[in-house]
Amino acid sequence: MKKVAVLLLILLILCNTSAAFAAELTIDDLEEKGIYIYELSSETPVYAKDEQKRFYPASITKIVTALCALDYADINERITIGEEIFEIDSDSSVSDLIVGESMTLKELLYGLLLPSGNDAANTIAVHIAEKLGQNGTTYSKIAFFADLMNEKASSLGAVDSHFVNPHGLHDDEHYTTPYDVYLFGRAAIENETLAEIVSQSFCYVTTEKADHEWLNSNMLLQPSYDPIPYTDKTGPNPTYMSEVLGIKTGNTEEAGRTIVTYSKFGGMQIITVVLKSTKEDLFIDAKATIEHVTDNYTLRTYANYGEIYDTFHILNNASDDAKTLAVTPEKDAVYLAPKATAEDLVLAVSYDESIFGRLFNEQYILKKDIDSKEAVGTLTLSNAEGTVVFETRLIAVNPVQADQYFIHRILAVFGVLIVILFALFRQIKKKKRA
Repeated sequence: MKKVAVLLLILLILCNTSAAFAAELTIDDLEEKGIYIYELSSETPVYAKDEQKRFYPASITKIVTALCALDYADINERITIGEEIFEIDSDSSVSDLIVGESMTLKELLYGLLLPSGNDAANTIAVHIAEKLGQNGTTYSKIAFFADLMNEKASSLGAVDSHFVNPHGLHDDEHYTTPYDVYLFGRAAIENETLAEIVSQSFCYVTTEKADHEWLNSNMLLQPSYDPIPYTDKTGPNPTYMSEVLGIKTGNTEEAGRTIVTYSKFGGMQIITVVLKSTKEDLFIDAKATIEHVTDNYTLRTYANYGEIYDTFHILNNASDDAKTLAVTPEKDAVYLAPKATAEDLVLAVSYDESIFGRLFNEQYILKKDIDSKEAVGTLTLSNAEGTVVFETRLIAVNPVQADQYFIHRILAVFGVLIVILFALFRQIKKKKRA
């Protein structure tokens, strides 16, 4: 019994040690995997590894399928399920669609993106192809839709992706890159319908033939293993992150495990991509990519476009409607700063001296007319070494017309005052003589 107890204790220590190592995983540990990380609020590429290398996407493909479908059909458009649902591998992930049942495109998109239904992918592809006048075989309709997918990918700036089907089952000519997947993920979360769908952990859809319950295959969205039928794990899910709002996972033998995520932490909006991971590591890897940003960076906001950053009282304005000139940054002055050096950043603002002349007590004159959105200055952010890490122009919020004769009038007034003073002086001098 003592030996058994000792063995159990050793096993317990090993398990806890393994869990600790998993929790401490960093991005540098993700070898032989394609990675891309981007922070949207500051428009900052944070990390990249093999971002232009070709990988197989698996079911991440379905993001492009969804984007393409929404280009050609309304979300409330009703679609009848056909025999195309059988044109997939027998061990495919499916949403258990039934021939003859009818649902809206939006409902089909839930079946496509949450349980990663290959049957839903085929149905969407065939429907769009038929809607655009294709009357051939199921294979030809799917090939036609794949051409639309390639056009969509190209329009998003994905220059090294190629699709031959709407679901992502393996084909040597079906590939993408981590950077291209980032573009697909960004397009998805910028689409209100898709952003809503991919953020859901489950969905219920009822048709005339079935009640469908679809769980999201993205375990970062699942607080617990208990409702998940395809895992033997139970209890709380350690990879769950409440800040994660999507986007899509994938899985084939050739692709390995793939994922693109979207999360919000404070003001940060993070998209991460991991390709060619494993069943054991996928969500640990994904969590590590997100925490690489949250652990090492902080978002600094200095000014926002459209908000008044500074105002000038203009003495020589020609209009009674514009006594002041307001300025705003041309783009949001937001910077993703490394936490280690964030406090060393220096903000500087300069204004164009060919436009402004300063007189006294924060009173200014304009040397020329200013149009709305005309650049009048610059806002820069520099690090401790003096290197500019962020720069944006400051632009006029409102137009101001300069009174070109203002200085002449001022000089004329001073001239009159001098004449009057001189006359008074002479008069006083004459009285003293008298």
